[in-house]
Amino acid sequence: MRRLIYISLVTASLCDDQMDTLVSTSSRRNTESGITGMLWFNGIHFAQVLEGDAEAVDAVMRRIVKDQRHTNIQIITDVTDDRRIFGTWGMTLANDGPERLAMSMLLLGSARGMAAPDGDRISDIVISSLD
Repeated sequence: MRRLIYISLVTASLCDDQMDTLVSTSSRRNTESGITGMLWFNGIHFAQVLEGDAEAVDAVMRRIVKDQRHTNIQIITDVTDDRRIFGTWGMTLANDGPERLAMSMLLLGSARGMAAPDGDRISDIVISSLD
């Protein structure tokens, strides 16, 4: 199983309704493709974790690269792992409840182990998305 974490700069402001639509559409598509993960959005940047079959993760990343809401996409980590962290969440927004907060803390813990500046960027996005 592949786990990829990326960050991107958001090119347009997104209202709550637009975020809800983005998350629900992504969740449906990801579930159909066997992808799980979580999205953090702080009003300026996205940080996202994608987990699944390598080809399915590649397909999602190709859609993200074509999505004009993203610019300056940076892959922070791209690893193979034996297990999923995000269970059955096709896609969820990090600030949607207490169990998602726990997952945010998990990513923060991972970010602390990443080299600067990548770990710092992930930490900043996660913390500011939870405010």
